[in-house]
Amino acid sequence: MKITPKGVTEPVTIYEIGGIGGGFDLYLREKQEIELTILNRPIAIRFMIIEGKHVSESSYEGAIVRIAQVSPRSKPICYLISW
Repeated sequence: MKITPKGVTEPVTIYEIGGIGGGFDLYLREKQEIELTILNRPIAIRFMIIEGKHVSESSYEGAIVRIAQVSPRSKPICYLISW
């Protein structure tokens, strides 16, 4: 895939890396489906959109209705799917 990052005039090729061989032998785990749990009661939230370094002046209301926990040591991942 080619991208043109900020401040670069020519496109740069980027690659997906799955690991480092040699003496390191470190590899990423394969992607897996994340199971979402539907909350008994949606959690009401208010949020603002951040674009680059700028925060929108408008705020929006929404609800977190599903949540996932990837591993016992990780923080839960929340999905906002309605607003």
